[in-house]
Amino acid sequence: MNIMSSLALGSRVLTIGLFVGCFFGVSHVHAQSDGAIFVAQQNLAPVDPYAAPPAGDGLPPSSGTATFSAPNEAPPQDPTSLPSNDTSTGVVGPDGSPMQVILPNQPAPGGTSTLPAPVESSQSYDVPPPTDSSTQQITPSEVVEIKKESKEVSKKKTLAIFRTSMGNFTVRLFTRQAPRTTQHFIDLVRGDKEFIDAKTGRKTRRPFYSGLIFHRVIKNFIIQGGCPFGNGKGGPGFTIADEFSPNLRHRKAGVLSMASAGEKDTNGSQFFITLSPQPEFDDKYTIIGEVTQGMEIVNDIARVKVGPTDRPIKRVYIIAIDIVDE
Repeated sequence: MNIMSSLALGSRVLTIGLFVGCFFGVSHVHAQSDGAIFVAQQNLAPVDPYAAPPAGDGLPPSSGTATFSAPNEAPPQDPTSLPSNDTSTGVVGPDGSPMQVILPNQPAPGGTSTLPAPVESSQSYDVPPPTDSSTQQITPSEVVEIKKESKEVSKKKTLAIFRTSMGNFTVRLFTRQAPRTTQHFIDLVRGDKEFIDAKTGRKTRRPFYSGLIFHRVIKNFIIQGGCPFGNGKGGPGFTIADEFSPNLRHRKAGVLSMASAGEKDTNGSQFFITLSPQPEFDDKYTIIGEVTQGMEIVNDIARVKVGPTDRPIKRVYIIAIDIVDE
């Protein structure tokens, strides 16, 4: 082979070698570049903060089932496992700091109540007992007055239907002769007037008398109810003025009147129904109505067995009172 042929052959071999070397070199760089991009994508991919950790991450196996909560979300709690005065620790605020939640109507930390305590009156709303056990009789002249009174009040009929645990009886309210007091009574019955709840100390609106008891019963005298404490010393948290009419008298059984604390203008929520004439109550206790139906139920309540304080041993409840306009 001559020199020229050798040089040509060597040039071809060198060209082929360079071509092959460049091809594998570029391919290797490209492979490395692809690998770098893949790693970067793995490192920068968003991670789901609420997802369980992947298997085989080197962590020891969990002894229980793991739960994952969103940020600022209180852990689930079984309400039956919380104490009655629970302050619900474990709840965090928007800034991540622990919060303390006081449940409604529960004492604050330290044992002090966040609500004003219900106040029982130091005075009793008990109507004075009769001077003797005999039933007072109505004179013939008083019969004429009673008929005149009944005719006068018959022009307007607003009824209060007492639904009790012993039966129902109906009272006609004297809305014309005692407009302020009867409206006060109606508002409490319907839940239209705000009062202080005896259990929570908060102002509230609801039918006041539903669920209360007749706390005082004296045969041939009166039955009395309307005390939220059930002992004759409670009321709605406020009082209203007396309202007397010369045409309204305690001349017979079945007269509905407001009980007072024995002082002027101390009517609250308590009431009594006479079981016999009680003229000594005239102009001392505001009359607001009279029983027109179901007086036998009133008498049945009056005959229940009572304890030393004239409170029925077996409770007699006011289920509800319905106001009906005719």
